[in-house]
Amino acid sequence: MTTLIEPILRVEGLTCRFGGLIAVNNVDISIPQGEIRALIGPNGAGKSTTLNLITGIYRPDKGKVSMAGQSLVGLQPSKIARAGVARTFQTIRLWKQMTLLENVMVGHQCRTETSLFDVLLRTKKASSDEDRTRAEALKVLELVGLADRATWTAGSLSYGQQRRLEIARALATLPRVLLLDEPAAGMNPQEVNDLVRQVLAIRDSGVTVVLIEHNMPLVMRIADRITVLSFGKKIAEGEPKEIRENPEVIAAYLGRPDDDAAS
Repeated sequence: MTTLIEPILRVEGLTCRFGGLIAVNNVDISIPQGEIRALIGPNGAGKSTTLNLITGIYRPDKGKVSMAGQSLVGLQPSKIARAGVARTFQTIRLWKQMTLLENVMVGHQCRTETSLFDVLLRTKKASSDEDRTRAEALKVLELVGLADRATWTAGSLSYGQQRRLEIARALATLPRVLLLDEPAAGMNPQEVNDLVRQVLAIRDSGVTVVLIEHNMPLVMRIADRITVLSFGKKIAEGEPKEIRENPEVIAAYLGRPDDDAAS
């Protein structure tokens, strides 16, 4: 008898409209624990909107979003983070004058229970929570290769390092699922190689990863499975080799190697 494994993250019939535009149209995605899932497609395909629906920034017009069987629809983004879903954004959103350690410690605050009363009176509970938060922040900075710069200000980092710091801050929420929105955007080849190693290390640490990415060599290197969106609809899903050879995906997004040879 086959045992069915409940996906860690599932969206069913997900639909989102902005006026007359259907940005996401009846999309189903099911992601098992421990997988690296890539979400690809042309600009305007609905990829970032899908992440915004999962994380509570937008509320779907129709459909379900669940994390380990728990519905996320209607929850505030902070509660979705506590449920175990963290994300980064296309544009870097760091506190540039704060240190790396401070930026990441902020991410861990959703896992503390210190009250304003505890903070103001510097109670033992507040001190204990702060120590744990600092330890967790240093741990994730180590994972992304930035622990030796913990006391630097975020604004002093290179672009690629700032991207990695954003990932560290998301990891500090102790997620079970990490959503990365174009993490390789603007990176040079060495930074992309570093990112590949870090994403694999994150997956190996037990975190399921979902990434939107236009860097196809990166996607083909690390994704276990790929979901393809076009004009808000899912047009294909499968392993990298299947997606690379799918005629509909080639026509809608990937193109052919000799396409730019035509005059």
